[in-house]
Amino acid sequence: MTVKRKAAYLAWVGIVVFALPIWAATQRTIKLDGLVEKADVIFIGKAVKQECAWNIEHTRIYTRTTFRVDEYLKGDAGDLLTIETPGGVVEGVGLLVPSVPLFRLQGKNLIFVTSGPRRGTHRVLGWAQGSFRIRRDANTGRETLSRSLRHVSLVEPNDETGKSLREIRHLSEMKEAIRSMKKK
Repeated sequence: MTVKRKAAYLAWVGIVVFALPIWAATQRTIKLDGLVEKADVIFIGKAVKQECAWNIEHTRIYTRTTFRVDEYLKGDAGDLLTIETPGGVVEGVGLLVPSVPLFRLQGKNLIFVTSGPRRGTHRVLGWAQGSFRIRRDANTGRETLSRSLRHVSLVEPNDETGKSLREIRHLSEMKEAIRSMKKK
């Protein structure tokens, strides 16, 4: 390896290593009423299939995750629903986008979605803000909600009306809040 190549390689490694701690996305906080109002579909389901692929130009990677829907809280898109997100791994090349939710196969989720650019696909509304993992609390047996907001900096809007999602910890509370907002 030539001296120039070594220097270029070390510079690239240095950029990656030092840039990682500040790597993040900044988004305006979306309150629950905003998610409910803007979502075309709100559902609870399990991820049953994932496929990563290049776009047509071979410049971006995206992942299509198919969910088996257990329950719709708003809208209806059939028994299976496919969500398309930027990022993934194809042919040994990976793309990780800050704020984009990552779904585990067989993981149970509550997701707020909008229609995607291609027929039959959907996108997560507010990216990480619109995706919640559902887990059963071993002590209480209640289903709890969590979301990954790593690498996301949320900016509070000036308008402080609406229910903060930090106040909702259990699936039953979230379902009740969504249903009450749909009635308004």
